[in-house]
Amino acid sequence: MILKKTQNSFLLLSAFSLFVLLMVASFLYPENNGTRLTAPFFSRFFRVGATLTVILGLLSFKQLTDRTKKILFYILLLLLIGGQLCFILAFQRPLHTDTAYVITMSERLANGNFDWFHYFTIYPNNVNITIFWAFIFKILNFVGLSNHEIVYPWLQLIILDFSLIFFANATNKLKAGLGKYVVTLSFAYAPLVMYVIFPYNDIFAVSLLIIGISCFILANLTSNFMQQIIYYIVTFGSLSLGVAIRQNLVIILIALVLTISLSKRYLPLQKLILIVSLIATCAVFILGFRIAASHSDFHPNVNQETPTMRYVNMSWNPGTSGEIDVNDAWHWSELPKAERSKALSHELKHRLKELGPIGIVKHMVKKIAYMFSIGLPYQDMEDVQFTSIVKMPQWKVKKFYAVLTNLFQPLYIVMLLFSCYTVFNNFKNNKHGLYSDVVFFAAVSVLGTVMFHALLWEVRDRYALPIFPFVILLSAMGIASLKKDGLAIPNFISKITLLHTASALAVVLIVINGVSQFNQFSKSVRQDGLVYSSGFLPYAEPTEKRQLIEPNQQYQTDSFVLSDKVNSVFFGQIATKEMTDLVFTLVNSKTGVQTILPVKNGGVDLPQAIPRGKYYVNLITGNSPVESTFLLEQSGISSLQGPQVLKDGRRIPGMRLIFDLKNSLRVSIIPMKLYILLHVVVLLIILFLWHRLYVIYQIKNN
Repeated sequence: MILKKTQNSFLLLSAFSLFVLLMVASFLYPENNGTRLTAPFFSRFFRVGATLTVILGLLSFKQLTDRTKKILFYILLLLLIGGQLCFILAFQRPLHTDTAYVITMSERLANGNFDWFHYFTIYPNNVNITIFWAFIFKILNFVGLSNHEIVYPWLQLIILDFSLIFFANATNKLKAGLGKYVVTLSFAYAPLVMYVIFPYNDIFAVSLLIIGISCFILANLTSNFMQQIIYYIVTFGSLSLGVAIRQNLVIILIALVLTISLSKRYLPLQKLILIVSLIATCAVFILGFRIAASHSDFHPNVNQETPTMRYVNMSWNPGTSGEIDVNDAWHWSELPKAERSKALSHELKHRLKELGPIGIVKHMVKKIAYMFSIGLPYQDMEDVQFTSIVKMPQWKVKKFYAVLTNLFQPLYIVMLLFSCYTVFNNFKNNKHGLYSDVVFFAAVSVLGTVMFHALLWEVRDRYALPIFPFVILLSAMGIASLKKDGLAIPNFISKITLLHTASALAVVLIVINGVSQFNQFSKSVRQDGLVYSSGFLPYAEPTEKRQLIEPNQQYQTDSFVLSDKVNSVFFGQIATKEMTDLVFTLVNSKTGVQTILPVKNGGVDLPQAIPRGKYYVNLITGNSPVESTFLLEQSGISSLQGPQVLKDGRRIPGMRLIFDLKNSLRVSIIPMKLYILLHVVVLLIILFLWHRLYVIYQIKNN
């Protein structure tokens, strides 16, 4: 009785957390440093209207014959797989910040270079994923695939798709027909596919999580003892490896422990064995990575590590939504860890006191909105580029993401809606069994993730990725349980009346959005397109480890291709007093035309655009010693983005100049013809679905 009450309490809290996410996704926007980000997002009118359209589409789909559903399912699946392939062929993301550090260090380790960046002393949480990538790169080198920049997106896509198909197979055994909804929603869930071009821990962590969920289901379905052991080993192993490379997955581990503890399907001894085995497996993986780090010559320095309190304190900054803030990130960084933690704790208490009870609740809502209000995480995708296959200006990448974000949002809201329905239905029916345990595991995982970031940690839209498999599963369960007649409704409400009301409301909301936001979307705003990126800024390295430019030298790069015209440039850290001593010239390899670029901090607009073509860089330094400027980077490897550097005609292995070349101009966020077309198409879809459902309901009534 106590177990069931505890389980129901968690389910009720989970249903509430999903309802909060549903409201946030329907009506709120993220705020960045106190500024609400309304562009490039459509208004609440479009969100609700388009969500009603998706629901009408699901009801219409349910009316089809089984044979038609099957045909449509395979057509849709083929289209989604085709979309994956098109995305990975069309887009790429240059290495910056954390991904650059991780991948560069992984390349070093794979090639026997154990000179660790100072960054990892500050952020040792990224050591494990670096070792993991290094292991993969060693295998790729062994089989002759040395161009890892091309290989890793495909590798991540293969691993992701394998886990998704495995997921669908396992859930189909849990309940007949559930798998087709799981696989369709999984492949349609754009954020998962989008992150295959992001070489970090996200795709591996999510894939391992999906495999863990799937094996947990299969372990409880089979009656074969040996198969049970194998499935549990894979469950615990995949989740433990996931925790080792992405520490916040420990929330999922806790959710699994709660699921086993509160389930009525296990005997007390079985619960003890499973929980101890899970914790022991996790400990083994963490210890294994520590040993691997030690063998890789990584030596942690506790005093220089970033204290946990830094993330907590930063998340409660009243001037932000709890996202990363540059000033907060490096506040008191010169102090030893213990002293810095003490200073940060004092500031946290002051911030909470300043916010007060009502302010704390409002700030929590801001944090949740920042992380969960937009279904398509884009914070770390600002510098995505078209590949050489796509012959389009780079600034159009932003337009693609603007359209995709707005079209994906209604699906995201519908999935949250059906996730709420599944959890609440499970609470209401008060049933026992594996199906209910899986719902509980998924629901508590979502609850834990939401509460962890709302109460404690900094927020980032990408940090929501671990809940996506659970949202997919819960929403698929809800949609699969939808009968042919739809959800149960009171007898006094006519289905035709409800259909008319929903359709009319959807039409009105879409029209209101189209009219009210027309001026906003027709205005020209600055759109930056990254044309070429060379090297990356190793911002965490101390002065003594930075590669300084020598006086009275001439540096030259190998040739590189600009696929689009360039009208702005971004450099690394340039000291004001040293700007005049540097002459940075872009030379056209074919014509010899030279363009001197102004060397300044941050982005600089050029007076005249540089046409596409093949170029190289000449950098001439003055007489004065350059002591602060950070324009050179010693990556320690040969295969990294950007041309190799020559000094006085001699090639310097691993050296890169740090600069980005961009094409920036003022254009509308979404082309107005496309803006109008999107609204017209949605309206036509509503009218089509309304007519189809109306005819079906009329026939049934007669």
